[in-house]
Amino acid sequence: MESGILDNVKSLLDMSLSDDAVFASMEVFNAAFVAEKISTAEKEEIRQKVLKQYTGLLSTERYSEGRRRARVELAIQYLEGPYATGTLVGNKAPELDFLWMSSGEEKSLDDLKGRVVILDFWATKCGPCIGIMPNMRVLTKRYVGYPVEIIGVTSVMGYHVDVKNGKTIQTKGNSEYEFELMRTFMKDQNINWRVAFTKQNVMNMEYGVLDIPHIVIIDAEGNVRYNGVDPFSAPYHKADLIDGLLKEAGLRCPATPMEKTDYSKKLNE
Repeated sequence: MESGILDNVKSLLDMSLSDDAVFASMEVFNAAFVAEKISTAEKEEIRQKVLKQYTGLLSTERYSEGRRRARVELAIQYLEGPYATGTLVGNKAPELDFLWMSSGEEKSLDDLKGRVVILDFWATKCGPCIGIMPNMRVLTKRYVGYPVEIIGVTSVMGYHVDVKNGKTIQTKGNSEYEFELMRTFMKDQNINWRVAFTKQNVMNMEYGVLDIPHIVIIDAEGNVRYNGVDPFSAPYHKADLIDGLLKEAGLRCPATPMEKTDYSKKLNE
């Protein structure tokens, strides 16, 4: 902004761009969206320009079908979704349809209403996701017996990464086998929170999940209150947010703040 580059980039977004440049324009939007010095109006202007570029691709023959078209449609879904339009936080959480849950009978987020819900988007192939598990384990223990649900959200991949034995197991076309392998994975990794496979992709565009792990906190009314919570921060940071939502809703809450310890860091040391 200070050097005037942003204005030049915005001008480029109005031009006829190559396919690669259109795909690169998404990074322009993502960078602008999280920039504190860029106004809401300017962010929306950039979003509209990038959306127009992607929509234009669909009118060309090379994006008429197949994986190419699916890639563009996914980008459009993201740009039109609640995260990119700035309407995610403070509003009803986008729906998640649970295909499988490690325990319980819930089929959707609506079934969890009345509880504070922490969604941890992750996958077995994700090293950083496994790296934060010591912190998630302690956070889960804190809220045993309280109206709080911590759920590791993933989706059917067609394969399963067996971290313990260092191998990848193919499960394509057999989701039940992938679900079965997850139970073993949970035992191996001492996962004491629930895990769910959702119909929606783990890289959920409505929640703006561009990288995993990605953490979302939903209040007891089913509204997203915090999105993109730093997954690598010590668990007390998340506990402070959770406790605040419990008190706000008049629900039972631990009497004392959580110990200021980073358990994942201690384990790595």
